[in-house]
Amino acid sequence: MANKASDLVNYALSQVGYCEDPKGSNKNKYAAYLDTTNWYLYKEGSRTWIHKINEYDWCSGFADCCAVKTFGLEQARKILNRPEYNNYGAVVKYSYNYLNKIGKTGKTPQYGAYIYFQNSAGLCHVGIVVSYNSDTVTTVEGNAGAGSNYVVKKTYKRLDNYIYGYGYPLYDDIKPEPTDDYKPGNIYNVTCKGPLRIRKGAGTTYDIIDDLYKGDKVLCKEVIKDKDGNTWLKIEGYTCAKYGKEVYIE
Repeated sequence: MANKASDLVNYALSQVGYCEDPKGSNKNKYAAYLDTTNWYLYKEGSRTWIHKINEYDWCSGFADCCAVKTFGLEQARKILNRPEYNNYGAVVKYSYNYLNKIGKTGKTPQYGAYIYFQNSAGLCHVGIVVSYNSDTVTTVEGNAGAGSNYVVKKTYKRLDNYIYGYGYPLYDDIKPEPTDDYKPGNIYNVTCKGPLRIRKGAGTTYDIIDDLYKGDKVLCKEVIKDKDGNTWLKIEGYTCAKYGKEVYIE
């Protein structure tokens, strides 16, 4: 049976409105279910145990449970690139890193993708993309909504700085586009500390009109190579994405 993105999305959508019980406890049916499986099976030497996640923050547990409920343990491990033992994916940064390790992350939404959010401390939240257009992305998220107690459907601006990026599960029916090269219409993150100058033209001789800093998002309208082979993106003005071996925007 094919591992279809639509099956996972439909399961996630069917859960909208669910509330943890009791409210404010972080106890929820998704973590409780995963605690009965070998999804978070840890092993150290001759000792094995289930790492139980009920009563903990559950956004990543919800996203994982959607995959396990939809595809079963074996196929869920495959599409999310999770190990059989010592799966740390209940923590958001590890959920992202498992897909990033195999090159399945990027800065553009995709149907069925996992969407990762950030705050000043780093990666902090995850949901599932159920639709998107050129301006917005719509998600289903657990441990969200009023009091962070619910499964909710939410819509964000794609340029929202809260959005860090996306992970692309290995569905059989959707193959993400390569993300190595800059493309008009895509949104990217400033990764250098800054200030990264926005200029009137694609070159350091042009006047500065504004600055960018780490974490800022830019919508690429055009990709330009200057005479020295450096890469500039046209946004409102022009900013340098790659200068020699230095990468300022990813």
